[in-house]
Amino acid sequence: MIKLFRKIRQNMLAENKFSKYLIYAIGEIILVVIGILIALQINNWNEYNKERESEKVILKEIRDNLIFDLEDFESNIANLQNKSISAKSILEILENDSAYNDSIGYFFYYLKSYPHFSNKSNGYKLLESKGLDIIQNETIRKKITDLYEDRYQYLKTYEKERIGYNNTLETKVSPYYGTRTLSKDRLPKEIIIKGSVKTLIEFGFLEIL
Repeated sequence: MIKLFRKIRQNMLAENKFSKYLIYAIGEIILVVIGILIALQINNWNEYNKERESEKVILKEIRDNLIFDLEDFESNIANLQNKSISAKSILEILENDSAYNDSIGYFFYYLKSYPHFSNKSNGYKLLESKGLDIIQNETIRKKITDLYEDRYQYLKTYEKERIGYNNTLETKVSPYYGTRTLSKDRLPKEIIIKGSVKTLIEFGFLEIL
């Protein structure tokens, strides 16, 4: 009988040790899981920070590109205003039967002007390579994609359609540009300077003083 009770006691002690071992093992597993979760969280945080840095770089590049585009638009607007002014001035000259002079060549020159859309899209190409979702602000993301995928594409299509028309017009008005290079002091006062004189100089129509 004593031997039987001793055996039962030993079995209970063994089972108690096993229970403690199981508890210890479970504790170790929990600690490992917690460690993995912390490591994943740190990794996710690092990836998040990297994405935010990439987002800043992309948005800065797009901003710089858009500043360039705005300057280009301002130049095109000035040229179109000069075109409108020139058309009205030529009509007035014809109606008054005024004598031709070289300065009138400016007006004929601007009749053939048309917007030349040369936007920069380095920032948007970088955005496409990284994925559009890198921009967190949904409103900004949609406005950027709408600008580059829709509005800019329309402007490029419009420009192609106008090139053919302006090429035809140029053959009609080029004989009236003038017989010699003009100095800037002969520029008619009606002409808007911004975005215009540089173009005239590049085309050899205006003399550099």
